[in-house]
Amino acid sequence: MKTNLSKVLYGLMFCAVLPALLVGWARALEHRLPALPIACGDGVGWGLIAMGGGLLAWGMRDLWFLGGGLPMTAFPPPRHVAGGIYGWLAHPIYVGFALLMPGVLAVAHLPAGVWIVSPVIWLGTIALLVGHERIDLQRRFGEGRPSPRLALPPDAPGMPRWWHKAAVYLFVLLPWLVVHLAVGRLLGGQAGIETYLKAEYLWAPLQAAITLHAAALAWVALAPLIAVSPAALRRFVRDGWAGSGILLWCHLVLPLSAAPRGLSTGCWGETLSGWGAFPSAHAFWVLLAARLYTGRLPTPLRHFLAVVLAASGVMAGRNSLAGVVAGVLVYAGVSRVDDGWRGLLRLTERVANSWQDWRFGPVRLASQGSP
Repeated sequence: MKTNLSKVLYGLMFCAVLPALLVGWARALEHRLPALPIACGDGVGWGLIAMGGGLLAWGMRDLWFLGGGLPMTAFPPPRHVAGGIYGWLAHPIYVGFALLMPGVLAVAHLPAGVWIVSPVIWLGTIALLVGHERIDLQRRFGEGRPSPRLALPPDAPGMPRWWHKAAVYLFVLLPWLVVHLAVGRLLGGQAGIETYLKAEYLWAPLQAAITLHAAALAWVALAPLIAVSPAALRRFVRDGWAGSGILLWCHLVLPLSAAPRGLSTGCWGETLSGWGAFPSAHAFWVLLAARLYTGRLPTPLRHFLAVVLAASGVMAGRNSLAGVVAGVLVYAGVSRVDDGWRGLLRLTERVANSWQDWRFGPVRLASQGSP
């Protein structure tokens, strides 16, 4: 009886109380931040509600019929579920909730909720998955669990399957595009410090370069389709996540911009310039995508095309030279993330095994690591 009551209260907390608190928080923020722009229309909001609610219902159904339990972290199902929706997506209930709540906030016309509460929901969901759910599943079911198809591609040779490629679009490229356009909408119309050099204002934008600038979008979009291995896609996903985090932080924090100069492309791609163009996301993604063409294009041609497409933003008057250089540096940094991690590991090991002290008269300061 006590266990059943606990389950009922737990279910009410996460199905009713928590969403109500989040909506209440959004309404309180609305009074404090009334000038935030509308994030999306009602149509997008209802679409998010439909997708999120569908994933929630599907995941709960499979946990009940295949796992023999309810979707409750404190009272998990006794059997691991690897079929149904869980054969495609590892955490459909969490993903569904992360889509459902922004849709509810958008339909309720609470922009502050979409811009502030939704990112908190996403970060909290990631923290729960990484800090608890992942560890709990390993403890209860071991490491040999089958992986869903739509997941981080395996670090393996051989030709990638279509779901490995689809995962790249679902988990990296599409989220980045949505977030980048959202940041442009949030910060649109605000004046930033232009990053163009004086000499760049003397350069006339080239029509051919504008075509190349638009072609760079196709270069990035098609790259996952021709990757030669799941391992290459896995590295692209990992480095894409790291680069997206750095770019997003810079675009939100640094008051730098590069307003498009001269000729107009007349397409939605222009929204990817202006505010948030330092570092250049255009240059970063072009160079990152170039690695997926390894084995498909000769190395000199692949490098040449990547450089030309990355530089096309400068020649077309859509990116500043400083922004492109910064984008290249972001790419170089995430490409060496393994070296950076190993260097940090060596540093921490050296500190952990160190002993040093300093004396200042009667005072003694000591640094000692614990093995």
